[in-house]
Amino acid sequence: FSVSGQPFSTWAGPVGVSVGAEYRRNTLVTTSNSDPALTLDPTGIRGLTTLRANNAFNITNTGVADGKTDVKEANIEVSVPLANRDSAVGEVVVTGAGRWTDYKTSGTEYTWKAGATWEPIPDIRLRVTRSRDIRAPNLFELFAGRTSTRGPFADPHTGVSNPVGTFVFSGGNPNLKPEKADTFTAGVVLAPSFAPRLRLSVDYYDLKLKDAITTLTPVQVIQACENSGGTGPECANVDRPLPFSDRSPANVVTSVFAGSINAARLETKGLDIEATYWAPLGSGTLGFRALANHLIRYASQNSSLEPLVSQAGYFDYTLATGTIQPKWRGTASVTYKSDAGLGLFLQARYIGKLKMGEIPGLSVAARETNVFEDKTTEAVVYVDANISQTIKHGPGDSELEVFANVNNVFNKQPPVIPGNSLIGALYPTYMPLYDVMGRYFTVGAKINF
Repeated sequence: FSVSGQPFSTWAGPVGVSVGAEYRRNTLVTTSNSDPALTLDPTGIRGLTTLRANNAFNITNTGVADGKTDVKEANIEVSVPLANRDSAVGEVVVTGAGRWTDYKTSGTEYTWKAGATWEPIPDIRLRVTRSRDIRAPNLFELFAGRTSTRGPFADPHTGVSNPVGTFVFSGGNPNLKPEKADTFTAGVVLAPSFAPRLRLSVDYYDLKLKDAITTLTPVQVIQACENSGGTGPECANVDRPLPFSDRSPANVVTSVFAGSINAARLETKGLDIEATYWAPLGSGTLGFRALANHLIRYASQNSSLEPLVSQAGYFDYTLATGTIQPKWRGTASVTYKSDAGLGLFLQARYIGKLKMGEIPGLSVAARETNVFEDKTTEAVVYVDANISQTIKHGPGDSELEVFANVNNVFNKQPPVIPGNSLIGALYPTYMPLYDVMGRYFTVGAKINF
């Protein structure tokens, strides 16, 4: 249900209001005619002991699931003009939004956003926002079927290991809470009157994310609990037969849950820059667009065992996968579209250099885990090209488009970055960031009837 409109006006113009409400039920069901997570009664079965009575199978790689979540929401959003363009200060508009959300699994959450725009002259617009945002755990994170395996782990609490292997469980965690983020943005948009087809914008962002959903290794879970003195949230995922205060061998870990938990953090800030320009050319339009991101800080933490240090512009395999971010990235493109249906596109993708190892804030031992002869990777530029022709045919708006693409036109190879993978098995680079396929072609046709 939603209603929006402009119920009244201020001295500066109409006030916009939107209100709404929503109810959702989401369900996840995974079934099996032989649930591998069921316990086994070994009575009368030769060779089995009660140690094997925990599960019907030694490991469980697929578990059944049956969970649902109910969500109720209500929201309101307002836009209030305080001054119009004819005033002495120019146009000023403030906005606000709020949302109440109730999750059956984790309770009530309140999110909000406040912002303002100021246009002192038509050439300049200033904008600022502040918000509290959340991401609720999805059904798989909440209710994925329980899986299990075994592994021998040294228990730092008792100083002994389980000789037959400790049970390690994974799967959904119905106790997960929504991730929470506080975000601040401020920016300026320039549309100079002396260049009416030019538009420039620069935005600063600062985001702090807490209670992020992550998974830890069994060793990390046990050690994080130990470091907290038995009070950390990870301790709920470590099973012992006796209270935590007992350090005798009888209190060795019996099982560990290594599924999703709210334990990660992320802090990032930077600048987003955009420039666009278009102009008529012949029987068509020529357009230019450039996007750039300058990363000032990118610090992530998968658990309390890791330091929260800025990794922007640094690389080392001691860091968690996905946290490798160059300080500069960008794209620049040129597009031409003619009235006769001819389309041309040329794009350059830029990935800035990375410093290898020696990340500020890490311990000496962590910084010296990998030692690199070349301390810096090169910046990389990939060039892509496209040509297309659209042909109208038949009655109405039917049209045929034929196209050809070339990605990585100059077959630029990714920089060599030594890692922890098996030598000869993978190209030695950081695959989530760089193009490892090389130059490739795509041709095709699309028909719209």
